Amino acid sequence: RFEEVETVRRSQPSAEVLQPIVKAILEKRRLIFDYYGRNRPTRREVSPHTIVHAAGRLHLRAWDHGRGAPRDFVMTRIPWVKLSSKAGYFNQTEDHEWSEQVWVEVTPKPEEDRTALRLDFGLDPDSGDRALHRVRRAHLIYLLDEGEGGVASPVIVRRADL
Repeated sequence: RFEEVETVRRSQPSAEVLQPIVKAILEKRRLIFDYYGRNRPTRREVSPHTIVHAAGRLHLRAWDHGRGAPRDFVMTRIPWVKLSSKAGYFNQTEDHEWSEQVWVEVTPKPEEDRTALRLDFGLDPDSGDRALHRVRRAHLIYLLDEGEGGVASPVIVRRADL
């Protein structure tokens, strides 16, 4: 028998939001949208380059023209979006957080069984029971944030400066 435990489901972006985003990426055009961040709703004008699935939801990676910097936007927090007539190409290589690779280190928490975690996370006993992974620097916020869950993580994930 096999049974999958249901996760807490997150909303998915509507087709009315997703379609102009995909079109803007393909046609290298700007988007204008309303965005509900953590503090208050804002209107944004962005040049999108990638859709990212992280932390159980879809994010839009884009150059935010109002902030003058690359940003990630949770796509379900965009209730309204309009495809702009302005060109909006932003080269991913100019997004330094996106193009830079960094190392993260996975190690067991001191109170956890190391043998079990070696099996579960591929920890290397010859390197002090750790595993190293290269990731985009832009993804660190999703990997290093421990959050609050029903089952605490048995490992520590931190940036490893090699």
